Amino acid sequence: MTSPNVKTLLRTAAKIEHEAAKQYSHLAEIMDEHGNTDAASVFRLLAEEEVKHIASVSTPLQDDETAITGLPATDHTPESDIVGTWKKSGRGAQLITAYDAFNLAVNAEERAFAFFTEVAAKTDDPDLRFIAEQLAREELHHLAIVRLERRRERRRELEIQGMQTNATVQKDTDLRSVHESAAKLWSANRLQNHPSIDHLLGALENFEPSAIQSGGDNILQLLRDHLASIDHYCENLIENANGTDSDKSLSNEIDRWLSYLDQLQNTLDEFAKEMPSP
Repeated sequence: MTSPNVKTLLRTAAKIEHEAAKQYSHLAEIMDEHGNTDAASVFRLLAEEEVKHIASVSTPLQDDETAITGLPATDHTPESDIVGTWKKSGRGAQLITAYDAFNLAVNAEERAFAFFTEVAAKTDDPDLRFIAEQLAREELHHLAIVRLERRRERRRELEIQGMQTNATVQKDTDLRSVHESAAKLWSANRLQNHPSIDHLLGALENFEPSAIQSGGDNILQLLRDHLASIDHYCENLIENANGTDSDKSLSNEIDRWLSYLDQLQNTLDEFAKEMPSP
């Protein structure tokens, strides 16, 4: 016959497993919404295991009216606070990352593991100790999984941050090339005074004409060089936008540069007709 203390522990375990199964399923749905199918699959697998654990700990409790007795006093929280761990995320579901989700899972599994191990350490009931140790091993198995996945997601986040940093550096470099080619064109046009060139460069965002550089006096070649730098800059902007959740400001920026590129191409075509290259 199962002792009252063991039944109390099993009821506590069932509550913990039930909440974990529910929250793992919820986190799987959030990861699906974020397009992270790998993380969603892990959470669904964990939810399925929790459901199996519920069945295993509930079996000895069926058709039993034994009075619930107290468990040994522990420094760790019982099921009510372990359940509460799932609900203490400081951000809404729409902002949670996979790393956040696995970090939340790690915290909850650690609290459950600590609770069961301390029950096992403080009880004099051999049956209670055996069940508590068994439950602790199950929590430790889940803890190993979510810790591993948390590390993987952290590495992934760092890699993405590194790629974003590299993209920003490349964008700044390309933009400097655009402004350098514009400065050479502006410098050459100071002597030739083509209104179309002034009008063109006047439409170039954040261009400082004071950055004068000698680029020779071949306006046609300077226009071609400027077009090449703008074309390269636009290609990289579009490439970095593909496959990402680009915001509206980036989309507007691409549109502005493409519009300037069209204007530059028209100006180049006009000069090519008037001053064909040899």
